[in-house]
Amino acid sequence: MDALENGQVGYKWAGESNKTELNENWPAQHLVFMDDIGGGKPVIAVTDMPGTPVLASYDAAAPFKIADSLADFLLAFAKTVEIVHGKFDIFDIYNDDDELSSKFVKLLNKEVSPLLGAENYERFFDYFYG
Repeated sequence: MDALENGQVGYKWAGESNKTELNENWPAQHLVFMDDIGGGKPVIAVTDMPGTPVLASYDAAAPFKIADSLADFLLAFAKTVEIVHGKFDIFDIYNDDDELSSKFVKLLNKEVSPLLGAENYERFFDYFYG
C-alpha cells in the first residue's frame, strides 16, 4: 500500500510534497497504479465509475481511455507481457532497423485488440509503443 500511496505524489499529492498537500486539480477518484520510470506517464483507474475504466496520459496532457474496465486492462496487459516475453524474447519485438517488428504488431493486434475494442486498443498501443 505504501508504494501505491507514494505513486500518487505529483498527481493526487502536490509536487514533491510529503503527502500533506492535495493537488486541487487532480480528481479524487483517479488512482495512479502504474507510471513510467521517473513519472509523467500515469496509468489511472477511475474508481467511481462502474467497471473502473482505465486512463493513461503523457506529462500534462489530458488523460485518455485505454480500457473500459480494470479487468479489461489487466487482461490486455497480461496478454501483452505474455507476447513480449513468451513469443518475442523481449528485445525481438524490434527489427534490425530498431522499429517494431511487423510480426509483433500483427500478433499484438490479433491477440490484444479484441480484449479492449478497436478504439481503446489503438490508444493502448500508442501509449505503450507509440
